[in-house]
Amino acid sequence: GRPLTSEGADNQFLWVIVSGTVEVRRAGAAIATLSGGAVVGEMSMVSRKPASAEVRALGEVSALRLERAAFDRVVGKYPTVLAEMVRLLVERDRENHAAPIDASEFVV
Repeated sequence: GRPLTSEGADNQFLWVIVSGTVEVRRAGAAIATLSGGAVVGEMSMVSRKPASAEVRALGEVSALRLERAAFDRVVGKYPTVLAEMVRLLVERDRENHAAPIDASEFVV
């Protein structure tokens, strides 16, 4: 499928997935699958850092693309958008750093 972002690239876009499915990969490993309503590219859009993962379409995907300058204008006019992006960043950070638990040590 077509890449929306590449890991390590200077990402200039925020994407809103309208329909279809995308796969998020980090260091070549799939870490998430997202579909309609999901937002990608928000981490590098807010942090101004290179993309932390590759996002690739899995089949037919329809998405809205918002360039950085437009994002900055929207956030300047509607600060609640930035607040929602920060909420999403915190949620994604928690998901990305959730350590799997080995329950075998709890079995008696």
